[in-house]
Amino acid sequence: MRVLFIITFVFLFNLLYAQPNLRHLKNTPQIEYKYFKAAFKIMKTLGFRVRKNLASDGYIQLIIDSTVQDATFTYIKSEVVNTDSERYYKKPLIRISPSLYDIIIKQKDVTNKMYLSSQSILIHEITHYLQVADEENYYYIFKDKNPDVKRYFNQPSEFEAYSVGDYFFLKQYDEKALKDIMKQELDIHRKCELLINLFMHIDSPGGTLVFPK
Repeated sequence: MRVLFIITFVFLFNLLYAQPNLRHLKNTPQIEYKYFKAAFKIMKTLGFRVRKNLASDGYIQLIIDSTVQDATFTYIKSEVVNTDSERYYKKPLIRISPSLYDIIIKQKDVTNKMYLSSQSILIHEITHYLQVADEENYYYIFKDKNPDVKRYFNQPSEFEAYSVGDYFFLKQYDEKALKDIMKQELDIHRKCELLINLFMHIDSPGGTLVFPK
């Protein structure tokens, strides 16, 4: 009986305290909590790992930066803990272009498609903030004169971020198409490839698929 009590206690403790949670993000300036919550929920749905010690991070800030194309997540990696699941950020930042800021934060009058697409970019960057995945030798596609699109998208951190952002977009823009993909008898990786392909097709009709059929 005593052993059962101990096992139950350990299970409940891990359930309540050892799992990543977002409570500390509810008061984040400028970024609505709903975006963190949405990214977190989709990551769980797709089976992507979330960093365990989010609460150790410094407050994440949203910076308007005219030098970025859309948005980007930047950070100073902690030198205290070096395992992926225990990584935390001292000064996490999401840099966002003025035009994207006007659409998402100020809710500038644009088409529904553009509004959802803009939100999905923010979700993409929040996923980078939440995720365990992190490349040691990151491939910067925008610095390559002969960009390798598939190499870029296949990086675990980018694959996850695009999957989550595109899932968010499709759930609101075309939920039926999303459900059609998710109910297929395919592994989750292939489903995510199809999510990315579908978003790219909607965003740029007639464009080349990132992941061939």
